[in-house]
Amino acid sequence: MIVTHELSDIWHLAHRFAVLDNGTLTGPFTPSEYWATVVRRGGGMKPPQWSMIAEELHVAGVAPRDPSDPRELALSIARLKGVGRES
Repeated sequence: MIVTHELSDIWHLAHRFAVLDNGTLTGPFTPSEYWATVVRRGGGMKPPQWSMIAEELHVAGVAPRDPSDPRELALSIARLKGVGRES
């Protein structure tokens, strides 16, 4: 068990997440469940910066498969900007 306030430090280590918010424990969640349930709906926690970028990409229709992976974020940004598309 790892307890932290820095989600970005443990995202790649954890297979399950739980949240303690004002004395209420919620979860456990898989990373995708956590993303959908806690990060995208606010959940009382400040999400990591990469998750805010991933959410904007999701809204734009180019969601990364793993929002915590910088390469996936870069690929989604490239898709958004049309990089690599033939004219």
